[in-house]
Amino acid sequence: MERFAQMTGSKRARSLVERSRWYYPLSVERRGVAEYSTSPCWKPYWNTVSGGDGAAVVAAVTGCPHNARVARENAPVADLWIAGFHRRSLAPAPAPDSYITYDRNIEGARGRFGGYSFSATARDYRDDERGKQTYVGCMALDAGSSASWPLSAALHAAGAEVRHKAGEGGPNRWDTHLCLARQERNRCSVTAGYAALATVHRLSLYKGPATEWECRQEWLLTPRRLVGLIELEALTSQRALSMGAALQFVSGRGHWGVRKEFRRIDQRTWQYGALFVRVHEQNFGQAAIEYTDVVSGDAKKSGRIVLSDSAGERRSMLPAHAAMRWSKSIRNRAPPPPPWNAARGMYSFATMS
Repeated sequence: MERFAQMTGSKRARSLVERSRWYYPLSVERRGVAEYSTSPCWKPYWNTVSGGDGAAVVAAVTGCPHNARVARENAPVADLWIAGFHRRSLAPAPAPDSYITYDRNIEGARGRFGGYSFSATARDYRDDERGKQTYVGCMALDAGSSASWPLSAALHAAGAEVRHKAGEGGPNRWDTHLCLARQERNRCSVTAGYAALATVHRLSLYKGPATEWECRQEWLLTPRRLVGLIELEALTSQRALSMGAALQFVSGRGHWGVRKEFRRIDQRTWQYGALFVRVHEQNFGQAAIEYTDVVSGDAKKSGRIVLSDSAGERRSMLPAHAAMRWSKSIRNRAPPPPPWNAARGMYSFATMS
């Protein structure tokens, strides 16, 4: 885009580069760990592709020291294309820390507290037919790690799902599960101490139409943990193999990162890398652990906790709903009773103290 602006004098092209000033500083953690939970559902790389080369361009155009930092930490060591944007006199700024802010790119919140960071997106995909995989994510870096890519673990996606077809469905299960968001109504609030997000949306397949399964979500994001509620309701009588909720974690992809496995602490608590998840209350059914990959590959550097009723023969389902929550502050609070026979889960995620 910047080369186009240089060759044509396009003010609009230059403006697009200038307006991306905070994209890289907000979405790339130290040593090139980029946040991919809020990326389009077909683009969650979870590898060293961090945009350091793009940050070098933005730094040269805007003089932004934060982009200069991202570029120096993550840009290729030798690249003739980037060499033309190198500015020796532009000193990098220290990475901002201990903050929660509104990010216009995702129309939601971002927070960074040392090696722990989180995001919540309220951006409406509108007519994009591919769907959204999650509204929140968080990640923890290995403290003091000498690894070139120090991701310990990330919450990649959290949501409700309906299994409508038998079979594997690939790493993302898009062929067998209704698990992507369509027809969204989103709101997000951001303060200095916490952020909150709420949404009502329909479930769909990848590139499929919105269905009569409606999901409602509420989230609280704090410096130490995420707290969330997810409800799933069949607006009309539906036929499906099962309904449930899935929490997907990731520690890398392909040859990037180190494979992690869940460590069960008790009947309701698991650890994955430096992240903990606790199921406070649920009536979805049995919890199962699955290891998979994000998008593609066979390294199995992603794992899911799936709470689901038994996947038996296809059957009719009356209106129902499901819930997810995490945080000490509401650990002993029961959610209100649902208006129908319901599936419900109550969870908590936190970083290691």
